[in-house]
Amino acid sequence: MNSTFERSNTRPSMADMKAMQQTALSHNIDKAGNIQKAVTLTEENWTGLTNAVELTGQSVLQLQESVEHLLTDEQMDAKLKAQVQALMAQHRTAISEMQLEVQKLTESSTERWKQMENSAERTLNRMQRDQEVALKEFGKQVGRASEEYSTELSRASDSVKRFASRIQLQMYLPTIILVLWELVRHLFLLD
Repeated sequence: MNSTFERSNTRPSMADMKAMQQTALSHNIDKAGNIQKAVTLTEENWTGLTNAVELTGQSVLQLQESVEHLLTDEQMDAKLKAQVQALMAQHRTAISEMQLEVQKLTESSTERWKQMENSAERTLNRMQRDQEVALKEFGKQVGRASEEYSTELSRASDSVKRFASRIQLQMYLPTIILVLWELVRHLFLLD
């Protein structure tokens, strides 16, 4: 009785379950073979019964075999924990790689910023020197050019006045044509 109690508390192995199934199947087939005098059993009935019992037993054995391949709760927990640990390791690796890239970018941008400041300062100094030289040269040229330009300016002023009156007429001409066109079109549409 003690061994029966121990068996009921422990899970039987797959081999034990197969053996128990085979024993039960053989026992049932033996019972089916023990024909009583009061029962009439045809060969067709007997064949159908034995085939049904055999198919049932085979399907139970197949189910038991497939159950062996299923993961237990402990195995599933272990597998999930392993996956979580792998993902966490990948996460830590990705974070450290990103931090390294950010540090490289920061150093690179700081270096480039310093280069840009130095370049801008040199360019500004060069521009100031060039501007001073250009202003001195410009002052000299302004004196010379002032006389020449005053004469040219008076001629250009006369020429501009003539062209301005022509341009003024040319500017108003499209507007006048457009107004006349709209007026004609409007008159035709009213008819």
